[in-house]
Amino acid sequence: MRQLEAIIRLSEARAKLSLSSQVTIEHVDEAHRLFQVSTLNAISSGLDVGLNVPSEIASLVLKIEDSIKRRVAIGSKINYDKLVEELSVRFNNIKAVELSIVNLIKNDEFQQIEGKKVLLRKK
Repeated sequence: MRQLEAIIRLSEARAKLSLSSQVTIEHVDEAHRLFQVSTLNAISSGLDVGLNVPSEIASLVLKIEDSIKRRVAIGSKINYDKLVEELSVRFNNIKAVELSIVNLIKNDEFQQIEGKKVLLRKK
């Protein structure tokens, strides 16, 4: 439902940009294209759009986040794939590991650098 509302708002904004008082199919098509591109960019950058941690793994995600913070010192870098592999073996849940990393990035505690292959601990 949120996606549809976003496309409607984008369509209306696109119509206003072209000084049109009515939304046309071209405006909707462009809004849909923009929405798809922005969603794909967000996903490929490591950010999960509308990230929701399932309640059954929420405590595990927090445990993994704590483990990552203990493993990587502030100002240090670590290879993303190496970290995921190490934690997946330890916690036996790659989804929880990936959600933990995404949360830490969203909370601005880590940053992806060097083509998203390396994580830098910021705080």
